[in-house]
Amino acid sequence: MNRKNALFFPSFFVFLFSVTSVTALNTSVLTEENQNLNNSETLSRSLFFPKDLGSKNLTLRLNTVLEEGLSSKVESKLKHLSSTEYFLLQFYSPLEKEELNVLESRGIRPLEYVGGNAYIVSLLPSSSSLFLESSTTNYSNLEYNPLLNDVLKTTKVRAVSEINKDLKTTKNVLERTFEAYNLDKNGNVILIVKYYSDVKQSLISELETLGSSIYSQVDIVNWLILSIPLENISQLLEISGIAFVQENYPFPQSENLITSKNLSMILPLQTSPYNLNGNGIKIFQYETGIPDKNHPDLGGRVSWTVSNTSYITDHATHVAGILVGNGSLSSQIGVAPEATIWADVLENSTYNLTADIVLDYVVGIDTKASKLISNSWGFLIKDKLDSSSDNESLCRRYGDYELVASFLDEVVSGENFSYGSVPIVFSAGNEREEYSNNPCGIYNLAYPYHTINTPKAAKNILAVGSLDFDKSIFPTSSFGPVDDGRIKPELVASGCANATSANNSYAFKCGTSMAAPHVSGTIALMLEQWNKSGHDEDPLPSTIKALLLDSTTDLNRTGNGDQVIDGPDYVNGYGLLNAKGAVDRIINGLFLEANITDIEDTDVYAINITNESHLKVTLAWDRSLSSSEMEQVYDPGLQ
Repeated sequence: MNRKNALFFPSFFVFLFSVTSVTALNTSVLTEENQNLNNSETLSRSLFFPKDLGSKNLTLRLNTVLEEGLSSKVESKLKHLSSTEYFLLQFYSPLEKEELNVLESRGIRPLEYVGGNAYIVSLLPSSSSLFLESSTTNYSNLEYNPLLNDVLKTTKVRAVSEINKDLKTTKNVLERTFEAYNLDKNGNVILIVKYYSDVKQSLISELETLGSSIYSQVDIVNWLILSIPLENISQLLEISGIAFVQENYPFPQSENLITSKNLSMILPLQTSPYNLNGNGIKIFQYETGIPDKNHPDLGGRVSWTVSNTSYITDHATHVAGILVGNGSLSSQIGVAPEATIWADVLENSTYNLTADIVLDYVVGIDTKASKLISNSWGFLIKDKLDSSSDNESLCRRYGDYELVASFLDEVVSGENFSYGSVPIVFSAGNEREEYSNNPCGIYNLAYPYHTINTPKAAKNILAVGSLDFDKSIFPTSSFGPVDDGRIKPELVASGCANATSANNSYAFKCGTSMAAPHVSGTIALMLEQWNKSGHDEDPLPSTIKALLLDSTTDLNRTGNGDQVIDGPDYVNGYGLLNAKGAVDRIINGLFLEANITDIEDTDVYAINITNESHLKVTLAWDRSLSSSEMEQVYDPGLQ
């Protein structure tokens, strides 16, 4: 069985514990979503749209609540269906993989899980009768309807609904609030359109009638980058084959500030008994420039094929030095001084920017066989906030889970790509301004929260905040949460370093751009140790995440003045990078990679605790976005 495709709910997970001592511990994946909403006896005898379960609302993403049953409009649409159409199909309780497969065999193809036990589905005309009362004479007889008999004995359909516009676009698109970078030279709006895989050709023909110009087609993720007249956006959103529409991104920029302070947490791993240096590990460095590969500290271990050497920047060279610098001209040795780098540049292309990201990632991982991706860039928002801008529309983009973030999650999960799964590290961003210069943050004693810029809201990546030399949070390091309440950054690391710069020089720089390579370099050392420990396959990205977060040092604060809170927070995430602790967990085997194949599975682990005062357990998984294996995501619980 292919290791990357063996799981369904919730994909591979990693169970990691920090003590060697034990009592009994049960682990399971439990939330309200994987419990039936009422007695299963009642469900098994109920009608197709049960009326005896009450009117408890199940909320989808974006706080959309579906009306139970069929509206007259949907019923009419189903009766006259002549081609494939797209609907929201919601159940009273979750479906297992086998049940989803039965749906697809009946012409009802689940395309995306959107929360609340609901799926976006494509529906063939031949299947529409399954949802119409006129197709049966006795709804209480489950054997009369084969679909109900096979799939819906205890998990009945709650609602069949049209896909509302607010489920397939952003608030800025709905309200037509666009910045200058969202417009082309003719004043048309530049949009990124995600489409369902079976509609591309017919969709392009339909878009042409709306006056659109298509700049890029990115088939691997079903994206079109196009421009369209403002007045035709409503018609665009009415096209059923379109899954999501969002506005264009601002130009990406590097994320660093200059200072003369440095902090390191890596040195023990570079000496005996560890003697780790990243040997045999290739890192894909991606940002808005490329490193100076002729710098003596980098010579022979950095490669790129960019033809324009004007893309060489001090920033990219500095990041590369933190990653792999060997100190040839000085004592400034990077985290993994024998690792290698494949570098590519994220160009400021107005129209094809997002397409370039996808294609560059494919080359970096598939063609160049990189083992991890280190990103020190982001779509900056704060620099565009001024009196002449629509600050509200810009602020909405903080914490957004948009198409690039979704793509990053697909890369990490490895479900849709032939090249497998790799860890992705990102700088968390320098969007926070001390005091009140940034009008977007949620303030408490002048500290703005909710300042994570795109695309760092991705679920499977590691976003890294930056610390000053005294372990205080750097004044501009972005704070979480993201829009759905998740913690960002995941961890913090040294944000200041003296490292290589272009033209055989060195420089002090600070920022989350400098913190990210400390974590990326640490992952290279972890992968080297993983190989030394005799593992036949690379660790799952979720294993890397669990090892890193379980070993962090909790900084016991949230940035709220004198308030002190133990545990994860929106300032430091799970805490300060402890590279030695992460590697020690690999050496001591204090982790378990396992899987849950069905939503009702429960794995039980016994851990004997003797003299320890407490048990720390970290459970991590990579969220799958595959359309062929729909995933329902749960908050794990421990009993």
